[in-house]
Amino acid sequence: MPPPGEVWVEARILSQLGLARGDSITLGYSELRIGAEMLSSPDRGTGFRSFSPQLVMHSDDLDATGILAPGSRAQFRLLMAGPADVLEQFEIQLQDSLSSDEQLFSLRADQPMTGAALGSALSYLKLTALIALLLAALTIFLSLRRFSNGQHKRCALLLSLGMSANDLIRLYLCQLLIAWLALSLLGTLTGVLLEQLILSWLNELLPEQLPQPTAWRYLSGSAMGFSLLILLGLPPVLQLSRVAVSSLFRDEVSASDKRAVSIQLVCFALLAAALLTFLEAPLAALTLLLLILIGGAVFGWIAQRSLRLLTRPLANKLLLGRLLLMRLEQQKRWHRLQAGVVILLMTLLSLVWISRTDLLADWQAQIPDETQTTS
Repeated sequence: MPPPGEVWVEARILSQLGLARGDSITLGYSELRIGAEMLSSPDRGTGFRSFSPQLVMHSDDLDATGILAPGSRAQFRLLMAGPADVLEQFEIQLQDSLSSDEQLFSLRADQPMTGAALGSALSYLKLTALIALLLAALTIFLSLRRFSNGQHKRCALLLSLGMSANDLIRLYLCQLLIAWLALSLLGTLTGVLLEQLILSWLNELLPEQLPQPTAWRYLSGSAMGFSLLILLGLPPVLQLSRVAVSSLFRDEVSASDKRAVSIQLVCFALLAAALLTFLEAPLAALTLLLLILIGGAVFGWIAQRSLRLLTRPLANKLLLGRLLLMRLEQQKRWHRLQAGVVILLMTLLSLVWISRTDLLADWQAQIPDETQTTS
C-alpha cells in the first residue's frame, strides 16, 4: 500500500488532469504526491462504480482531506485471501452474521463473467488432467499385459534354473523402476522447459509475473507416474512369479487364481483412490471412472463379437479364414480387452476436444458481438 503522503492513481487520472508520476494532486484539503500508476486492482468490481477512476491512499491521510463527512456515500471493504476451503467455511459463517448495511462479495458473485470463466476453465483443466492420467493408465496397462504374456517362457526357464519367485519379482520390479527413472527424468525436464517457454510469452502480456510453483508441483507428475506403474505392474509381475515350469515344454498359461484376482482388484481400487485424491474432484472423477469402465466393457464385447461375425464368411471360403477364426476364439479375452482399451482411448481424446470446443463457445457467448480488442 502507498505510504502516508502518497497516492496511487489509475492512468485515466494522469491523462485527464495532465499529471505524471512524482507530481502533486489536491484531494480535499490535502496535497498528496503521486507515487505510482496502478495497472490493476483486485477489488475493482463491475457496474457503474467501475466507470470512475480509482485512487488509493493511506488511511492516515483520510481525516486531513476532509472528504468524509456525515452523509458521505462511502463504502468500506475488507479483502480476504487464503485456501479455498477455509474461505468457503468463513463465507458460510459470515452469511448469518451480516447486518443490513453489510454485503459479502466473492469472485463468482461480484464478477459473474470472470467467475464463470474461471469455473469453466478449472473444470476443464481437471477433466483434462483426469483424461491424461487415464490415457497413461490404459497405455501402461495394455503394454504391461502384452509384455507379461511374452515373458512366460523366460520366467519358466529362470525358475527351472533355481531362481526363487521372490527374486523373480525383484528382477521385474527393478526393470519397472529403471524405466520409471528414465522416463520421469525426461518428462520432468520437458515439462520445465515448456513451462519456462510459456512463462516467457505470458510475462510480456501480463502486468505482473506469475508466481513460481512449489517443488512438489514438479515432482507430482513423477510421483503419480510411479503410482500408476506400480499399481498396474504389480499384478502381472506376481502372476509371472507363479508360472509353471512345465510351460517350457507345452504352451500353457497359468490360470488366474483367486489371490491374483484379489490383488488386481485391490490395485485398481488404490489406483482409483490415487486419481480421486490427485484431482481433488471426487464426485466428478468417480462418475467418469465408472462410466468409462462400463463403456469399455460393453464396447469391448461388441467389438469382439463384431470381429467374429466378420471372420465367419472368410472361414467358410478360405482355409486361412478358419485358422483366423480359431485364433480369435483362443484369444477372445485379449481381443476384447484390446478393443475396449482402444475405444476408450478414442473416446477420451474426443471428450477433450468436445470439452475444449464447448468451453471456447461459452466464453465467446459471454462477450458481446461488437466487442473489439486493442493491443
